[in-house]
Amino acid sequence: MSTPLLRNALDNAAGVICPFYDEDSDVLFFAGKGDGGIRYYEVVPEEEPSQMIFEVSTYRTNDPTSGCGVLYRRHCNVSTNEIIRLYQVTGTQLRPLHFQVPRKSDLFQDDLFPPCRGDEPNLSLKAWLGGENATPKLVSLEGGFKASEKKDKSFTKAADAGDSAGGASAEELRRKVAHLEAEIAKRDARIKELEGH
Repeated sequence: MSTPLLRNALDNAAGVICPFYDEDSDVLFFAGKGDGGIRYYEVVPEEEPSQMIFEVSTYRTNDPTSGCGVLYRRHCNVSTNEIIRLYQVTGTQLRPLHFQVPRKSDLFQDDLFPPCRGDEPNLSLKAWLGGENATPKLVSLEGGFKASEKKDKSFTKAADAGDSAGGASAEELRRKVAHLEAEIAKRDARIKELEGH
């Protein structure tokens, strides 16, 4: 990690780049803030560094990107060979971008959809906080993704007397929330005032 494997100039723009990597298809997406284009590259890890990354294509729009997010592969539409879905924020719009691989066959494309990360963790929170590590549980997307049975997500209140949040009354918490909301309103007003100059 101390030295780059490859350097490549993407663009002349100075906007912040938001990278998204699809580990199942080895495709790397770059969405630049203020830029209307989203570039995507194929990554071939087994090649030498100079041959490892090459450009596939670019999605272009005249609307500049304010932000971008990605949908988990397990939620993509496998029947249309959708390998990834990006959500592009442009002005006041949230635009879904469906990236699909054209195929003539209507059958499940197992080369496009290998087993991917599921929605069930492989470690408990306590084990993870304790420093344990594990490979993620994988699920097959053949037949569409099926969510796992959700376990009870209820939390129990800690009986630690030294815990200030556990010992706080509902009224104290309401006061804290009201104070924080007032601070946020002051900050937002100050930001608007600075943007006006």
